Amino acid sequence: MTKDLFTKAIEALRNQCDMDNKRASELSAIYGADIDPNNNYYLMNAIFGFLHERFPPKNDVCEIQIFCFDQDFGRAVNRTIDGLWYELLLQERIMNMDVKGYQIISGTE
Repeated sequence: MTKDLFTKAIEALRNQCDMDNKRASELSAIYGADIDPNNNYYLMNAIFGFLHERFPPKNDVCEIQIFCFDQDFGRAVNRTIDGLWYELLLQERIMNMDVKGYQIISGTE
């Protein structure tokens, strides 16, 4: 997966979430009751599955989903998609070094 494709996927998720939340807010104002955003569960899971092919969650923790949902696509913590890409690459390289180091030490190379 290229950085450009990764960026486009995250931007599409962000734009969809922003549009859904805006729509829900406007409908809530019209009807005077809380309206939930559209449920894009299946589409989002498919996109995350695609992203996980390149950057799988580690120990049941998905940095991409944390970035998207817990950190509001990085906006809550001044984090960028570019920064996320490079952080994930660094984590991947560190994991690969750990595996290779273990193989060398254990003699399973």
